[in-house]
Amino acid sequence: MGRYIGIDYSLTSPAFCIYPKSRHWRASDVRLFFLTNKKKMVSKFWGGRIEGIGIKEYYDDDQRFWQNARSIVDTIQPTSQDTIYIEGYAYGAQGMRIFQIGEATGILKTLMLLEISKTLNSNVKIHRPAPSAIKKFATGKGNAPKQMMVESFCNDADCDIMKELDKKSIVSPIDDLVDAYWICKLAYKENDELQRV
Repeated sequence: MGRYIGIDYSLTSPAFCIYPKSRHWRASDVRLFFLTNKKKMVSKFWGGRIEGIGIKEYYDDDQRFWQNARSIVDTIQPTSQDTIYIEGYAYGAQGMRIFQIGEATGILKTLMLLEISKTLNSNVKIHRPAPSAIKKFATGKGNAPKQMMVESFCNDADCDIMKELDKKSIVSPIDDLVDAYWICKLAYKENDELQRV
């Protein structure tokens, strides 16, 4: 039957959300993951629905991008039945960062498509919703600040994510997890509506 997968692929703390395809959205069925280089964060939170995965040691950005993408693909194990959304590029990025984001995302997409091609029907498109579309879906405002995104998540998922991850401010992986959740729910909403037509 497949799953909805939402990915917020930041360079420092990539996060992703997996939801089984079903008729009704229930936050209790959501699984959120993030990559981290902080040992104390390699753990499970929110009753096991949030999981921190350790980032492997790396020597340069190329190795980091490859290993992070591999960790995500190995955890998700995408198939041709999945509906995959990866947040589109934030065009506010400047300098070398914009190229790094492009390289890292390209590696992830390539590995995901290679993994999916192992299944019988591999005609899968990876959707790239704009950050403003995700924010508007989550809060009603296309330029919503992080605080508003987090508040919307807490209300929608009935989860005090700051308390769950023992954070006093909105730092990684909080914002990454929240974005991944909304990307996944957007995938659900857009595709559930198509199935009802």
